[in-house]
Amino acid sequence: MKYESIVRCERKADRRRVLMRAVLHCPQGTISVRVRDMSTAGARIVAQEVIPQNCDAIFKMGSIFIAARIVWGEGNQAGLRFYRHLPPDKVFEQAVDAESRWPPSGSCDEMDDVRLATASPVERFSGETH
Repeated sequence: MKYESIVRCERKADRRRVLMRAVLHCPQGTISVRVRDMSTAGARIVAQEVIPQNCDAIFKMGSIFIAARIVWGEGNQAGLRFYRHLPPDKVFEQAVDAESRWPPSGSCDEMDDVRLATASPVERFSGETH
């Protein structure tokens, strides 16, 4: 059984779909990531590069700046466990902010988010959205 499956079984916090950009500062450097979903206890992220596993990191997304542990990784996807739980209103605020920006106004970064959100699973992870 993959570690990710074990983590999913042990999850107690409800997750909210976010689909926002964030930055992960880890021992190997700074990685730009997209947050797929998050809860008060952690987040699922994806990047265009391999994300290191089993190390500490600083997660920055919007007004959230928090210490985390990368608890599982599979290629360019990873799961974070926050060392301190976020207040539920912070998670809700991020989810509402993401929804309020839909559809995007048309900037290149926002259009990338649209292409990612509407791409097939293969396109999402290969980075080949059209």
